[in-house]
Amino acid sequence: MRKKKQNEKPTQKTLLRYCTVDHLGGCGSYVLLLGGIMNLQQMTNERDMWKAIAIMTFTEVRTDPLTGVNNRRGLDDSLGSQLALVTRYHSVFSLVLFDIDHFKQINDQEGHLNGDRVIQELAQLLDESIRETDIIARYGGDEFVIIMPQTDLDGASIFAERLRAGVAERMTITVSGGVTAARESDDPESLIARADTALYNAKTAGRNRVFSLKG
Repeated sequence: MRKKKQNEKPTQKTLLRYCTVDHLGGCGSYVLLLGGIMNLQQMTNERDMWKAIAIMTFTEVRTDPLTGVNNRRGLDDSLGSQLALVTRYHSVFSLVLFDIDHFKQINDQEGHLNGDRVIQELAQLLDESIRETDIIARYGGDEFVIIMPQTDLDGASIFAERLRAGVAERMTITVSGGVTAARESDDPESLIARADTALYNAKTAGRNRVFSLKG
């Protein structure tokens, strides 16, 4: 699994997820500002500095400290934006909810520190495997949500299955997934509840599989 080098300059994709978690030191003090990457040490304008601080604060409150991906607040913001597009422009997006199989056994048998390590490794693998337009968030505990813009239920199910197989191949754990597509009448709660039902069905059927549920 690819590890971030100590002095590696972050990309736009990873920047907002890792800079605040590393307290800027681990990513070379770079921030995303006005669409470009800037070094804090090169900022001579106090106005630029305050803009950078505002962006970092905005990012930090939406970032899960353990994994560096979006937290529930970041997820809620993203879902709200995507659902607004569905309502206004009749766009399409789907959502997958992943859950680690038998995670309680990992914590009980190997300890919570190892459980945290597993969650971190899974988050990194999923983050590296999704498309640039996809959005990943830690939903809570060992659950992760991936939002797939401009993707219908069939396409999302195929992609989710590919992610599931990748986890089984590259890690010592397996995951189950539930997939659903947004509809105009959805709110974040109803959309996630439908994905959770599909996830429950996948767990009941034996785990290490992906089930989908139409809206």
